This record gives sequence, C-alpha cells and structure tokens, in this order.
Amino acid sequence: MKRLKTAIFISIFALSSGANAALTSRLDGQAIYDDVYDLTWYTTVFNGNLSSVSSSISNLDVEGITGWRLPDHNDQEYQTLRAQIGTGDSTLSQELFGGTLVDNTYFTGTAAGAFPFTDVWSFYWDRNLAVEQYSSNVLAGIAVQTGDIAAVPIPAAVWLFGSALLGLGAIKRKKS
Repeated sequence: MKRLKTAIFISIFALSSGANAALTSRLDGQAIYDDVYDLTWYTTVFNGNLSSVSSSISNLDVEGITGWRLPDHNDQEYQTLRAQIGTGDSTLSQELFGGTLVDNTYFTGTAAGAFPFTDVWSFYWDRNLAVEQYSSNVLAGIAVQTGDIAAVPIPAAVWLFGSALLGLGAIKRKKS
C-alpha cells in the first residue's frame, strides 16, 4: 500500500511539473526559448510603425539565425509569453529582456480590418488584451521563431555519423 501511495505521488508530481515552462537562454542571452510553447523570442524590442518594425524583424540575422517574424494574434503568442514572465516591471521580464520590455502595445503579424481603417492586431501587454490598430501607429514589436534555435553541435554529429558508418562497415566485413 505504501508503494502504491508513493507511486501515485510521484506520478502526480511528474505530471504537474511538466506543465511549467522552462525559459532557457539562447545565443548568449540574445534569445529565450520556451519549451512548453516551443517558441524562441529575441530579447530586443523594436519600435516604429508596422512597416519599419516588420522590416527590422524580417531582416534580422542573429548569429546566422534568420526567419524571425512578429508573433501571431491567432496563436496568442504574446499572451503565452506574458503568462510566463508577467508584466514589464516583473523581475523575470527585466532579466530576460534586459530592461527593454515595458508595459506597452506590441504589433502582431495578423491582419485586422473589422473596424474601418484598422490594419493589424496588437497586444496590450499591461492589460493582456488584443486590439486592432492602425499600421501607421508607433508601437513596439518582438521577434519570435517557432521552435528552438539551439545549434546542433556539428562535431558530435560528425562523430555519431562516422561511428555509424564504421559499424556498418564492420558488419558488412563480418558477413563476407
């Protein structure tokens, strides 16, 4: 009976701890990876109108990593980041974004247009709320990538591939 209780406790603990994100530094602190939502955030905030922010982010090259984009409104990517680190004045927010993340309004990459003349959805960080904005408004933007940008260590991959080839050669030689 005691073993059963211990097994149940360990199972519940393991399941409950899996829901918490581990925000991991990448590229020497230039980016952070969220393993629950499988997103990598660039830690510099861009400011300007939608065109200038989008251009800066789409042309971003961080140590050879390209393909950055604005977060999607439909996927609620800003909401997931805010849920993990809190508002702009939180300690974790200041640590991860080097003091640049503030309670501000941020562009998303999702087009809007339900109201006359609005162009794009934005996210109010301090209110955890998405609203439509004019693309000419001066707002902020954060670059994001789907997935983890951690580099695969090439020397380890080469050794693994080489040892596999040697193993296959040895098997073929043994059969001959």
